[in-house]
Amino acid sequence: MSFLSTKHRYTVRLLLFIILILFVVTLSTLALLLFQYLLD
Repeated sequence: MSFLSTKHRYTVRLLLFIILILFVVTLSTLALLLFQYLLD
């Protein structure tokens, strides 16, 4: 039971990490598009 709990906690941490990466990538892409729009 403790093994499942630890695995579940690891999975949640991994999901949060992936969400954080996607969030940063999306922000970077939007900033880049906005920058190109302002330059143009």
